Amino acid sequence: MLMEKKEILNRWSEYVEDLFKDDRCKKPKIKKKIEGPTILKEEVEAAIKKLENGKATGPDNIPVEIIKALDNLGIDLTTKLLNATYNSGTIPEDLCKSVFIVLPKTPGAAECELHRTISLITHFTKILLRILMHRMRKSIRPEISPKQFGFMPDKVTRNAIFTLSMLMEGCIEMQKDLHLCFIDYSKAFDKVRHVELFRMLEKLDIDGKDLRVIRNLYMYWDQTASVRIEVEHSDFKPIKRGVRQGCVMSPDLFNVYILRNFYGISGLKINGEILNNLRYADDTVLIAESGKQLQKLLDTAVLESKRMGLSLNVKKTEFMVISKKSSNPKCNLVSKREQIKQVTKCKYLGYLITSDGRCTSEISK
Repeated sequence: MLMEKKEILNRWSEYVEDLFKDDRCKKPKIKKKIEGPTILKEEVEAAIKKLENGKATGPDNIPVEIIKALDNLGIDLTTKLLNATYNSGTIPEDLCKSVFIVLPKTPGAAECELHRTISLITHFTKILLRILMHRMRKSIRPEISPKQFGFMPDKVTRNAIFTLSMLMEGCIEMQKDLHLCFIDYSKAFDKVRHVELFRMLEKLDIDGKDLRVIRNLYMYWDQTASVRIEVEHSDFKPIKRGVRQGCVMSPDLFNVYILRNFYGISGLKINGEILNNLRYADDTVLIAESGKQLQKLLDTAVLESKRMGLSLNVKKTEFMVISKKSSNPKCNLVSKREQIKQVTKCKYLGYLITSDGRCTSEISK
C-alpha cells in the first residue's frame, strides 16, 4: 500500500491515463451547416440560477457564489463571452480541463479500480453546457427508449422497480416462467467512445453550432484531467473517452450512447408490444420467456456492447428464473464461454428480488 502523498498522486495519474486511453482517428468533421441561435441573457440567467451553492470549484478555483453574485453588467459580459465561444467554436484551454475527486465504492477501498472518479469542471463551463443541454433535449429525449428510467423526467428508481414487480406478478398469476438477466457493466460511463457518440449525436436534430461546441469542449481531442487528493493535484493526463460523472450533460449523452437495438428479438409481449429489457442508466435487465430467448438477448447485448467499447462484468452479472414451481427451474446462460451465475435472490436498484416473484423478503427487512 502506498503511503507517500507523491506516490499516491503518481499512481492516480497512471490510473487515469490508462482508464481513459483510446485509439482514435482525427477529430470528426461536422457535416451539418454551422448555425444556431444566439445565446440570450435570459438563458444565462436561468442557467446561473440552477447552479447550487457550496459546490466544489473546478480548475479555475472560482466559487459558484461569486458567479451568482454577478450584477447586470457581469451577466452581460458573461453572455458576451459565451456567445464568442459559441459562435467561433474556439474553446479556451482552461475549459477543456477538469479535476477528478475520487470516492470509494465501498468503505476501506484501497485500489484505484474500487473508486469512482467524479469530475469537477469550471462553473463557466457548467453554464454553457446547461444552456446547450436545455436546447438539445427537445431532440434527444424523444429518441430515448421508454424502457430507460435513468435520468428521465418524472421517472425514478421506484418506477423501474414497480414495472419489474408487475411483470413478475403477472407471470406468476399466468403460471409462466420469467427469465431475467441482470447485467453489470464495467465502468460504463468511463468507456464511452467519443467518435461513436459524436456520430450518434450528428444523426439527431441538433444545431451545427451546438454540435461543434460539444465536439470541441466535451469530446475535445486535447481534453485533460488531474486528480485532486486533499489540496494537491496530480499531473494532467489526456482524456480520450468517457462521459464525465458530475457533468450536467453526461446523463443525456450517456442515454443517447446506450441506445442498444433489441428490436426484432423476442421477449414478453404486453399489449401488442415486445418488452425485452428495462434500463436505469447502465443498470440493464434482460427479459425473456425462455432460457433460449434470454441467451439470444445476452448475445446481442454483448455484441453491441463490444462495438460501443463497453464490457460486461461477467463475475457480477447474474440471472434468475421467476417461477411458481416448488423447485426453481435450472437454466444455462453463458457469455463468451463464461458461465453466468444463476441466483434465487438479487438486488435490483436496492430492491430485493426473489425467484418466487414475491416481495415478502423485501417487506420483512
